[in-house]
Amino acid sequence: MSDEQVVMFTTIAGLVIFGITLILVGRMGASGSLQRNNAVGLRTEWSMTSDEAWRITHQVSAPGTIGAGMVALAAIPVGLAADWLTSWSGELVWLGALTVGYGLAAVLLVRGYRAARRAVAALEA
Repeated sequence: MSDEQVVMFTTIAGLVIFGITLILVGRMGASGSLQRNNAVGLRTEWSMTSDEAWRITHQVSAPGTIGAGMVALAAIPVGLAADWLTSWSGELVWLGALTVGYGLAAVLLVRGYRAARRAVAALEA
């Protein structure tokens, strides 16, 4: 297996795991089935204060979390197409797909985090 293939497969595997995890956590948060825990979710000082804060945090941040997972998964076909359509180095294409996938996912997660923080602050007021 060439170095280019190793980078491609590693990137795809990482994006799949990251994307599916975010989608599942987002769906569980939206439905209210994600219980307060120390392993998965937005575990901040304010979201961990009560079960109600936890529930609101994850319901409000769910669209951003699910969107982040979808963006991570969408980076895979984009990377495959760019790899096939361009004459660039394959590693460069896949590192770009990884950067874009994780970068856009991070933006959506931060937006969800901020929306959740506002919702919990309103609850406390």
